[in-house]
Amino acid sequence: MAALQHMAQASTFQKLPGFILKKICQYTTLRHADHRKPSGVDESFRFTYRTDLFNSLCQEWTEVASELYFKDYYIEIRSDLNTVNGAHTLNTLDVPVTSIIPFTKIVYIDLDLVDIISGKALALLKNSLYSEATFSIARTVHFNFTNNGISNDECMMEYEKVAENLVCFIDTLKSMLPRLNKIRIIPGIADSTIHNNMYAGFVQFVELMSSHNKRSPIEVSWPTNASQSSPTVVTGLSSIDITKPKDVEIVEALIHRNSSTLNSLTMVNTPGETIINIFETPYGESVAYLMLEKLALTSMNKVPKPKYSLEDSPVLLPRLINLTIKWGHPFHDDVLFRGNNATLERVVLMVDIEFMAILNKFKVFGESNRPRLQHATLWNDPLSQGDKLEQGRLFSLFALGMASKVPSLLLQSRFPTDVFVNGITQQPAIHSLRRLKLINSTLSFGTLLTLIESLPNLHEIAIMKLAPEQKYSEMTPRILLEHLHTSYYPLSNQLQYVKYFAGNMSNSMGHDTMCSMFLALLCPRFTRFVVGGWLRKKYNRSIRKVIRTEPFIDYADRLGRLAFRDVGENNMSFKAKPLDIYKKKEH
Repeated sequence: MAALQHMAQASTFQKLPGFILKKICQYTTLRHADHRKPSGVDESFRFTYRTDLFNSLCQEWTEVASELYFKDYYIEIRSDLNTVNGAHTLNTLDVPVTSIIPFTKIVYIDLDLVDIISGKALALLKNSLYSEATFSIARTVHFNFTNNGISNDECMMEYEKVAENLVCFIDTLKSMLPRLNKIRIIPGIADSTIHNNMYAGFVQFVELMSSHNKRSPIEVSWPTNASQSSPTVVTGLSSIDITKPKDVEIVEALIHRNSSTLNSLTMVNTPGETIINIFETPYGESVAYLMLEKLALTSMNKVPKPKYSLEDSPVLLPRLINLTIKWGHPFHDDVLFRGNNATLERVVLMVDIEFMAILNKFKVFGESNRPRLQHATLWNDPLSQGDKLEQGRLFSLFALGMASKVPSLLLQSRFPTDVFVNGITQQPAIHSLRRLKLINSTLSFGTLLTLIESLPNLHEIAIMKLAPEQKYSEMTPRILLEHLHTSYYPLSNQLQYVKYFAGNMSNSMGHDTMCSMFLALLCPRFTRFVVGGWLRKKYNRSIRKVIRTEPFIDYADRLGRLAFRDVGENNMSFKAKPLDIYKKKEH
């Protein structure tokens, strides 16, 4: 009865605008597996109830709910089981496939590559309920090639027969997804299962998908451990992710051929020479990536300088948004940073003395140079040689210059960051910085307060842990609170979080708990120390214990909110005095 009453109430909303219905549906119980069933109903009735509830919705609600819940659809083709199975996000909801397909936006297809090569996948597909299915609004397909059992005979089919089967499969796919405009291919091909024709079939599959779908960008996670067949003829790729390639010449040729269409390029554990070569031909001509927005370069050895100067080269990365460089900057100038001043939003850089000198010389991050830059992560080079103190000083000075250029800054240094912290506190306030993360940095509570005071718009700060401070430990909590209030209040109107990396806290949980309480009373928006894992419960217990002591019990309503809330946990209830401390004292 209660469920029917709720349905009747819901029907009164059917004339609401669609965008409001979407907002409401995001919070309905249909979306969650642990939704509430009608009281007194047996647990076994739960999924039936959900289905009945969905089918009882009015047309407007049904369409909105379907758009939210059925945007992903999964198809698994198994020749070894002679089956084609389908599933959607809410697979426990018993809704006919014909009601789901019109709302599907992304189709995931799991199958064995050999089944495409042999024609088995197409035969199974044509004999399934998907033979006449049309995913009319789906624009993306993800292929995940699995290995469910490979036959050497099937792998050694004639190349022409392989091509014929591939074309037939692709034509069927195009009829199923007429609006397809994005293709992602993940080949699950292990070293022990790669056969010449199978790998050649994979290459040809990518080639045909590219040629048959000129308007569809193709992302491929390429099986670079295989080198039996060259994929260099493939064009139109939008994303390439390379890890530790064996045949670097094939990789370089593949990247060059797709330079005009690539949107994302990631190279991990790649020889330094290859990183250089992707930006220039064997004849020394520069290679530009006019569509590239994300570039991540991680070398496996020290990068040599290029044989040919690129100082006068055209702009190589005019649309770059996200740049990662680790283990060596590949050039002796700023060529990777040219022409993308107005687009670059995020950088992750491992910097040594030489790289920092280049960035400073060419004023890569000069004043107002990068109006859209939102985040910078800076690392030390852990393998660099020389005076560690001097390297730490130069790193801190470079980071100090970046602090006024970005809203979000993360530093990971194997050297002390004292120079950086002292520099922040000794110069005029930096208003642009909102997030600061200092990995491997331990600060005293007094230093943390001074740092926050110097960054008036800081929303969150992350450190390794807080170190006890002797001058504060000699005061009683009430005297210390009065001292901090007199010296700092209001400390910050923006600070919300202090985070600890890797679950660290000081040896005294009570010390950290009291620090969080002092911050809550000095910063009106402060929410809590953010700690992970098992420390959360320990922190909560400490909050409950310390909050009952003087002077914190006077402000218990405010401080009780510092504890992490578990689902279903009742709010802490205390009888508290007025929060007089929030009133600015007259001095």
